[in-house]
Amino acid sequence: MSVQTIQVSSSAAIDSAVTGYLNQGFTVANRTDTKAIMQKNKAPLSAAMIILGLIVPIFGWAFLIGYLIIHGSKPASQVIEINLAAEDS
Repeated sequence: MSVQTIQVSSSAAIDSAVTGYLNQGFTVANRTDTKAIMQKNKAPLSAAMIILGLIVPIFGWAFLIGYLIIHGSKPASQVIEINLAAEDS
């Protein structure tokens, strides 16, 4: 699981960042006034792609092997932690 931390300067910036990540397919795992944790899980294997790869000879098999390798190389989930930066006084 890869975790990426982002520092923002205001709570409005947290809201803006959360909205941006929601548009990219992330979900809100936890939210407070000073922090938001966004998570995006890897999409499951597509049954249609696997069946197509098995039915179509030679090129389909090569496609299926490539699809499985690419899908397997992606991380299981991606986590974004958005934190409110501490103000210096």
